[in-house]
Amino acid sequence: MSLQSSARFCIFVAALYAQYGSCVNLNTLRLVQVVYRHGDRSPMFAYPTDPYKDVEKYWPNGLGQLTTKGKDQQYDLGLYLRDRYDGFIDRIYEKKQIHVLSSDSDRTLMSAEANLAGLFPKLSNDLMSSGRGKARLNAKVDIQLVPIHTLELQTDKLLHMTADCPRLSAAQEEYSRTSPILKKLRKENEDLLKYVQEKTGITIINDIFQFGRTSDALYCQQQHNLTLPSWANDTVMEKLRYLSAIQFSTSGGTTEIRRLYGGPLARRLMDNMKSQTRTTTNQPKMYMHSAHDDTLAALMSTFGVFYPQNPCYACMFTVELHQEESTGKYFVELFYRDSTEREPYPLQIAGCGSPCYLKHMQI
Repeated sequence: MSLQSSARFCIFVAALYAQYGSCVNLNTLRLVQVVYRHGDRSPMFAYPTDPYKDVEKYWPNGLGQLTTKGKDQQYDLGLYLRDRYDGFIDRIYEKKQIHVLSSDSDRTLMSAEANLAGLFPKLSNDLMSSGRGKARLNAKVDIQLVPIHTLELQTDKLLHMTADCPRLSAAQEEYSRTSPILKKLRKENEDLLKYVQEKTGITIINDIFQFGRTSDALYCQQQHNLTLPSWANDTVMEKLRYLSAIQFSTSGGTTEIRRLYGGPLARRLMDNMKSQTRTTTNQPKMYMHSAHDDTLAALMSTFGVFYPQNPCYACMFTVELHQEESTGKYFVELFYRDSTEREPYPLQIAGCGSPCYLKHMQI
């Protein structure tokens, strides 16, 4: 999505949410695929003048680690998934119910654990005394253990997207160098660049998008009620967060970037849906992916439903496959959850119609 159309898209999304709910029809539902960002974490780095760079004092579990707040966010997300899909996903875990994939990062692996603890409740007496639970009546472990699969960082093209891809790097570099909008942003923010360099002590910043890490560090501190340095006032923070949001939107800058960056995960989701239409034997009912903010940005850009934003902690992109009862045709519904205070809002793939039939989907 172009940066110029972001405002119109925001209004469109709000209108969609107001017009439609997001209640799921379990009678037509055939497959659920979710991709969520990990929960709240500590900063990824400390800048030279950072008043909170004493990691052991302020971030005892280390940098880039899931916090207690983050665990709670993911547990609550799991409870939400249980509430939304109860009756489709059984309360007692079985392999055929769900397949969980996480990037090989502590914060995403732990987020998946916390989420699954909410999705699959402890084995209460009521659960264990009915149906399949009877086999576990005398179990010493009353929590439901769910396997979490992961990918090696060196070959991960799906979730952490850390696998080396020279073509992607070249495409991103070319877009960054030639985009008129990005050139304009650089010109407009030259003074901000110098200001942040001076205040942070970071001397290697040579591009506005390198503000991202500094913006993230300050945001993390805000989320943990730490007083920001006086130079990081509301105006500066607003500008930094805006530039960070623009940076995320560049994951959909060109067709080639979308294909190489979010394309592998998008194809996985599409392949899973197509497999479900051919056979349900040994096919999970849910595919869960524990990932990162740039994962969400890249994937949603590939689907054409991303607008400039900073994906929040525990935000979730959902792809539901349904089958019409009258015709047997398969259609797809997309949802995005960026707040615990409201239901996910529906997203519409441009040119696919409503309902969006699987055979017409093009990404």
